[in-house]
Amino acid sequence: MGVAWRDSAHGALLQAPHDEPADGDRATILLMGFEPARAIALVRIFSPLVRVRLATRLRDAVDMARELQPDVVALGGAIDGADVATLLAAFQAGPMLEDIPVIVLAAGEGDASERDALRGGALAWLPHTASADALLARVRLAVRMHRNTPPRWGLAAAPD
Repeated sequence: MGVAWRDSAHGALLQAPHDEPADGDRATILLMGFEPARAIALVRIFSPLVRVRLATRLRDAVDMARELQPDVVALGGAIDGADVATLLAAFQAGPMLEDIPVIVLAAGEGDASERDALRGGALAWLPHTASADALLARVRLAVRMHRNTPPRWGLAAAPD
């Protein structure tokens, strides 16, 4: 199972002992803002499909996203007092982050939460009751989109 997390006290990227070797073709998902039990459940769902990375602090999440350039980010809720809208804005404004698709999982209840997430730049919003099949389908779509779209930050202006 490919799981890693950032040790905030030491700034090191740690990997689980049985992490798979580096595989440039395997997609990566960064999970951030999830309670431990939910994070464990998501690792079990996603690890057969993608490498899974976890971040529990906002600074670590942004640093990991810049460093790892994951194919998709799954956002579960507030981190370090920053709400979902603030986190989405950080990804939209961050150099090298704006092209990473973000899927929001259960950021709240109802139409307003979904609307706010989608208007904030999320690729998808799913309720906490979404099935594993629904989660995997959204991640597959996000990975496909990310890998088939050239990054905005990497494009030079075309000469006239």
